[in-house]
Amino acid sequence: MEINILYQVVGNVGQIILNRPKKLNALDRASVRELREILEKFAKDSEVCFVILRSNIEKAFCAGGDLLSDKKILEEEGLEAMVDELRAEYALASQITHFEKPILVYLNGITMGGGAGISVGADIRIVTETTQWAMPEMRIGLFPDVALSYYFARMQAGLGEYLAITSNSIQAEDCLWAGVADYKIQSGDYTSLEKELLAMDWYGIEKEEILKKIQKKVEQYSSPKCIGNLEKRSKELKQHFTKSSFKEVFQSLEQEKETSDFARSILDSLNKNSTLSMAITWELLKRAKKLSLEECYQLDLVLIRSYFQGKDIFEGIRAILIEKTKDPKWEYKNIDEIPTEVVLSYFN
Repeated sequence: MEINILYQVVGNVGQIILNRPKKLNALDRASVRELREILEKFAKDSEVCFVILRSNIEKAFCAGGDLLSDKKILEEEGLEAMVDELRAEYALASQITHFEKPILVYLNGITMGGGAGISVGADIRIVTETTQWAMPEMRIGLFPDVALSYYFARMQAGLGEYLAITSNSIQAEDCLWAGVADYKIQSGDYTSLEKELLAMDWYGIEKEEILKKIQKKVEQYSSPKCIGNLEKRSKELKQHFTKSSFKEVFQSLEQEKETSDFARSILDSLNKNSTLSMAITWELLKRAKKLSLEECYQLDLVLIRSYFQGKDIFEGIRAILIEKTKDPKWEYKNIDEIPTEVVLSYFN
């Protein structure tokens, strides 16, 4: 029987290692439950002074929630059981964010969807030259959940909207700029860094002092700061993604597509996505600016229930995850077709 989550205590450090390689560590019901139980165990263990969370494979930290598992629960147990599974995933993310001991997460490789969601609230987030960070939900007819709307709504002007609406991935430098990571190191250096952290004596030190000592050690391995691709485009992000409506975003990009490769590439990304999901997500980010983190988790549950009573999520799962034809037939072809009341109904 495959063990989803490995864990051990080395010295004063609790190690948690994601171990679903065939699924790129996608979070299903069992792995979420195990993660929460291990964290509770480490919280009560006085010998554990801080926690390291990482993957057992180089290719990915965590590819997100296991939507095929969600679909199966929906079909076999009903909507509320499926919503409860997502509620547990959100509770895991909140547990990591509010954990009483420092948590370091190592985001090597693919870090998407739920993987981004459970890591963003950790104390120290390390990325590498292989990191691919994204909330790709627009591509499958969903929305950026796990309260990522809270973080997107508080990023530099236009950046959060860009990341949420396009579903495009970003690399290490822009992860730092976006505030979803703290340090970049070379992936080949991680084993040495972890070995040093495990060998240090952490017992009897307050949380803030532990954090300072970890940060000082990580800084010894950190790569020089560079400007990422999106940071170089910050003026264009602000130009296109700070409009008052989603329709105006499209219009702004259309006006620039003949003279701007960047605008043209964004439109190519948007044309792959669920138009309804993009419209709902735009409304979500507007609301998230005024909501607390906990309120964003609660709103996500409302939206999840609505989405799994709609059409696009099932079409996205079919085309992207099951048949892998990558040809979803979305409910609405363009933004002008979507009645405002349809978008607002998802929030009720």
